[in-house]
Amino acid sequence: MDTNVLTVHVSESGTTINKFQRTAIITGLVVPFNHRKETKQAIKQALITGGVDPEKRLIKWTKVSPKEQHVYMNVLTAMNNEEQVKCYSIKISNFDYKKLYPAYVQLVTAIQADFPDAKLRVFIPENKTSKVDKLAGLNKAFARRKLDVEAFQSPIEESRFIQVADLIAGAILFYLRDDMYFEKMGTPGKASVVEHGLSLKKQRDKFKVIPFKERR
Repeated sequence: MDTNVLTVHVSESGTTINKFQRTAIITGLVVPFNHRKETKQAIKQALITGGVDPEKRLIKWTKVSPKEQHVYMNVLTAMNNEEQVKCYSIKISNFDYKKLYPAYVQLVTAIQADFPDAKLRVFIPENKTSKVDKLAGLNKAFARRKLDVEAFQSPIEESRFIQVADLIAGAILFYLRDDMYFEKMGTPGKASVVEHGLSLKKQRDKFKVIPFKERR
């Protein structure tokens, strides 16, 4: 395996359209191939320190609760401390499904711009209930833009990195919604996890949030 490989683990938040929520986030956690083992160990240790069994814990934003907020704070701290791990997010306003694949293309293009010599492998969560073949659609979108990238699917239960991307995507969307974060500031649970994330001293460009730009 070429060690000049970056694995990009993607999760979406807000892409289920409803009349109350039109902002969506697509987050990619970027992990160097030769740093995967250390990063997985950092996540495992964060869970152990939080007092939970890493073999039985699924990391997801929807599972954040006041009782166990410290567990998810630990995970964010661990990712912030992993210097080689980066996070890119595309913020889509007025989301509709026509913007989904272009947003993925923008995400990959942004990562490639920062790492021009790296080979990218993109992993998305498997969705057994969807009738849409997202994997085929993504690979066609990448091919149309002549991107040398291939997408793969992985069950979220089997991918710690997709789980962490889910946590970060959910936290970003929660922060961006004025009916969520700003009404609940200072309260235990999701708002406190967001506040913890904001308080971390971060490397420059550690967590990038990029507005979606439609192609003309």
